[in-house]
Amino acid sequence: MKNKIFLLAIITLVVLLNSSILYSQKHEEQSNHVANAHFNKNHIALFNGATTVFEHDITSYTVGVEYEYRFTKTMGLGLLAEYITPEIDEFVLGITFFIHPFKGLKLMAAPILVYGEESKEEDILESEKEARFFGRIGIGYEIHVHYFTLNPIIDFDFGKTEAMGYGVGIGYGF
Repeated sequence: MKNKIFLLAIITLVVLLNSSILYSQKHEEQSNHVANAHFNKNHIALFNGATTVFEHDITSYTVGVEYEYRFTKTMGLGLLAEYITPEIDEFVLGITFFIHPFKGLKLMAAPILVYGEESKEEDILESEKEARFFGRIGIGYEIHVHYFTLNPIIDFDFGKTEAMGYGVGIGYGF
């Protein structure tokens, strides 16, 4: 089942990336001469939400920060850092690829590094800190008010275990 989900996520990412690049190349020249108050090269946001780990059926408060640099109106690259509070007690770091295909819609894909406790299979009470690699895909919609944004977000993390993050980002474009 995990292999099917991973394969579906990779295929979706490739299709979105390919279509976004083609759309960006075709429409970039047209949009360059049109002023767009909602397009900023740099964007930083604070994330406030929750993360649910399906394997352990645990939901925990999550707080984070995200930075994006847009190369074009439709594509950007950024960094993310999150802390998932004591029930899960993990730090998440990642490099995020963004696609902005339509108005405020934002699609995300990222390899992420998760640092936290991992239970040993022999003894569920014994655990140790370790770093694990995961993949993340997500979707959000940015609502712009001048330079500020309100961004509801849903992320899906896949790897050794699966998790879903959801919440709201509050950001500033410059």
